[in-house]
Amino acid sequence: MFKAEKIASEIVEIVSRELHLDKRFVVLDYVFQHNSNKPHVTFLVSSSFIGNGIQSYLKHRVEQLPFSYSVEVLPSAAIGEKKFVLCNVSVAPVMKSNTHQSEQITQILLGESADILQKENDWLRIRLHHDGYIGWTSTNQMWPVNEKELAIWQSKKKVSPRTLISPLLNSPEKSGEPIREFLYGTFLPVKAVTKAWTSVTLPEGRIGWLQSSADISPNGKRSVLSAHLVATAKMFLGISYQWGGRSVKGFDCSGFTQTVFRLNGIEIPRDASLQWLTGSDAGNEKGNFAEGDLLFFSSKPERITHVGMSLGGAEFIHSSGFVKINSFNRSHSQFDNNLLQRFVGARRIIE
Repeated sequence: MFKAEKIASEIVEIVSRELHLDKRFVVLDYVFQHNSNKPHVTFLVSSSFIGNGIQSYLKHRVEQLPFSYSVEVLPSAAIGEKKFVLCNVSVAPVMKSNTHQSEQITQILLGESADILQKENDWLRIRLHHDGYIGWTSTNQMWPVNEKELAIWQSKKKVSPRTLISPLLNSPEKSGEPIREFLYGTFLPVKAVTKAWTSVTLPEGRIGWLQSSADISPNGKRSVLSAHLVATAKMFLGISYQWGGRSVKGFDCSGFTQTVFRLNGIEIPRDASLQWLTGSDAGNEKGNFAEGDLLFFSSKPERITHVGMSLGGAEFIHSSGFVKINSFNRSHSQFDNNLLQRFVGARRIIE
């Protein structure tokens, strides 16, 4: 790394610490350009607050910098006049950087929406609307929309299949060709319902058909019982663990708990460390939790690293290797001493 580029990287880290930025939800990045004379650094930020922080830090250091610089506030890109996207595949990876070799940090599901922050070749940097996560995804798996189109999409009554994975067909016939996978936990606008078939609208406007076994998406607030959370969680038993996963094709630990609550009309943050800050304290008596309490674990003293959900008493369900049930009870066949030792405490989301 060139000296000038190293200094730019250090500035980003210093300002991030000073402003207490969480890079899961904001952008403070830079683009380095090698000019024939003095190099130039463009600092990319997702708000004027962060831009002002960069300007303030550099104000008395301009003379010492081995590069010229500018600050660009995102979003800086749109596709035509379209500043938003809808996910147009069953599940699309959202990556830490704009390369297929990068780490998957989360996922965006069919029909979910996001802001376009930046465009680089075949990649879009997006901010997911449902939980604010920021990352890069492939352009060819998104469908761009403008503000009016997004509002119409969001206002429509939607359905989700009862089964974990349902094929969407191009016609209401069993011999129809599959055009998408429709996953439990994803929602699409319902167009028509007959006794045998339900038709839904895909982001690009194409109509897909599935056999009539759809649930209507909950609208607004509703009464949620802990038994509902348990029933939803148990539907996912056996599904493999996947880092960054939040779909029936694979969950990480917090993607699993977030999905269980979301499907019951309750939004909680994406990551275990942030879920730890929600709800009320439910104590740490390992055999005395209510159904639906979130249980937290740590392998590092300074932060939460794992989360599961109580099934009541000493049993809990979580995604570790795969979605499974374990227990704090030493006489239980699924007792896990490692988790017992790592347990930190519990939070109650519903009373």
